[in-house]
Amino acid sequence: MPQLSRLPRVGRFVLFVLTLASHPTPQTAWGERLTAVTPPGRGHHVLVHDSFRGRTVMFGGLADASGNERNDTWEWDGSAWTRVLPAHSPPARSAAMACFDVRRRVVLLFGGELRGNPPTYFSDTWEWDGIDWRQLATSGPSPRSYAGLAFDHANGVPLLFGGRDGNSEMNDMWRLVSGGWQPITTIGPPPSSDFVFCSDPGRREIVLSGRYQLPIGFATWVWNGTAWLQYAIPNGYMQFPSPAAAYDAVRRRIVVVYDPIRQGGLNRTVGTIEWDGTTWIPRSPGQSPYVQWGTRLAFDTVTGRVLLFGGAHEDSFIVHTWEYFLLTSARYESYGLGCPGSTLTVPMLVPLDGELPWVGEDWNLEVRELPPAPHNFAFGLIGRSRTSFLGQPLPFDLGIIGMPGCQLLMSGDELTASLSNVSGRAPWTVRFPLDLRLIGTHYYLQAAVLDPTVNPLGVIVSNGGQAFIGMK
Repeated sequence: MPQLSRLPRVGRFVLFVLTLASHPTPQTAWGERLTAVTPPGRGHHVLVHDSFRGRTVMFGGLADASGNERNDTWEWDGSAWTRVLPAHSPPARSAAMACFDVRRRVVLLFGGELRGNPPTYFSDTWEWDGIDWRQLATSGPSPRSYAGLAFDHANGVPLLFGGRDGNSEMNDMWRLVSGGWQPITTIGPPPSSDFVFCSDPGRREIVLSGRYQLPIGFATWVWNGTAWLQYAIPNGYMQFPSPAAAYDAVRRRIVVVYDPIRQGGLNRTVGTIEWDGTTWIPRSPGQSPYVQWGTRLAFDTVTGRVLLFGGAHEDSFIVHTWEYFLLTSARYESYGLGCPGSTLTVPMLVPLDGELPWVGEDWNLEVRELPPAPHNFAFGLIGRSRTSFLGQPLPFDLGIIGMPGCQLLMSGDELTASLSNVSGRAPWTVRFPLDLRLIGTHYYLQAAVLDPTVNPLGVIVSNGGQAFIGMK
């Protein structure tokens, strides 16, 4: 079986390139969802996932190429669209900004525009609680559209940046605290509009990238909660005409779609690119939505996929629902039970911060509820089977070797070095090499813990864990 030990960095890279060349099949895909009820077509609308209720909320947007706007509210539950008829609604608009306020558990909406001659720009703030829209602050940022609004996980508040009002683009920053807007003074990106502005909750950052006023050009900026950091521009990939973005919580990446024709490409479908925390990675799914501009994305926690709805192809607004997903996704499942130690606690093997096992990445786990140190350190066991080991069926009763009440839940094909016990917890890092033969395989894990006074052998074990290895 492929070894899970550390390879030299150069060797790991070469192995990855060679195996990737022999497996050209795309690892991600767009797939259309056919639904009994479909919202009317639209573009430059609001699409935000409410992770508390498990619903994706859609509001407003352009209704047609003539510039008419909508003010209807729809919700997606992971399988179907439902029109919601609240008692109150914001006025019709397009190019509004929205995000989910994690702390207050509401969808927040700000600004936007009503096209006309001249157009009307909004500066109102609304929140959606799943039942009705309610207007909040009447003062704060000036009227604008095509700004950025995202939840700042480092500070626990929604953050607004930039936008335009018909006369100029802006680069001011605001945060919403207790229902009121407060300005933020900082040095950061130049005046901008219609750009990527997306929260990365795993890294507690906000990523901004896309279009700025000339001659500034294109760049990627990251807000870390206190300051903006600018990243270099690799290969010109930072130019995202008419972008839409969502954070994929399964793969911990920001997914962006954009209009490749305005970027100079010939493709009539959306371009797809991802931010992994340090760089942009172009993707080439097997198929893509037939849409160019004005679409919107949201990550659906119900399905674990990125949802796309609306947008326009040339001058026609589409009514299709699409999902972006991995062909081989990583998963982790806990199974079986451990046995109690001298403190009557049972060791628990869990992924750290919900991490998943991906090819070419370190996977961080933790063994918890350990007896006190210094003698009670742990070992990790990795195997390829949970049904048999050395000719014996699993699970195997370890009572016959002096561990009553304990079971071996997997084949212990590999044994790690000792894991340090720090305040009852032992971190465990499994290193998966860049070997595409690992994609789609599964491994089983269990921890053994020294506890000299608990039984004749002086060892207890944790629950088991099944790792399905995927590729981002």
